[in-house]
Amino acid sequence: MHRIFGGLAVLVLLGCGGDSGSPPATTVELRESLTVAADEYRFLPATLSSQETTVVRVDNIGALAHTWTVMAQPIAAELELTKGLVLAAAEVEPGQSSTVDLEALAPGRYQIVCAIPGHFSAGMIGELIIEAK
Repeated sequence: MHRIFGGLAVLVLLGCGGDSGSPPATTVELRESLTVAADEYRFLPATLSSQETTVVRVDNIGALAHTWTVMAQPIAAELELTKGLVLAAAEVEPGQSSTVDLEALAPGRYQIVCAIPGHFSAGMIGELIIEAK
């Protein structure tokens, strides 16, 4: 697991008052970001764990396109993979990166799969663990 930055709240002051019409102070929350690599036919690391609202960056270091797909419930075979079970996903071409925002996910364990035909059955499976704060 690679942590890029922790869940920190940063207070950004926009303007110093007065009658200049400056906007009020704003709070910007920086969320934890994790990175995973997709290769033929595995995720590195296979398991990601976080206690924060998370953004995951998926780097495709392989020669084929891959997805990092969060499932609503585990599947045992590729034929069980349906759009209705997908909670979030990143599609990533070779040599590219993409991000997945997991803000809407509740704490729990989620199966991660590559949804490209043949990749799940070749073992491209992982796990995402979102721990309660």
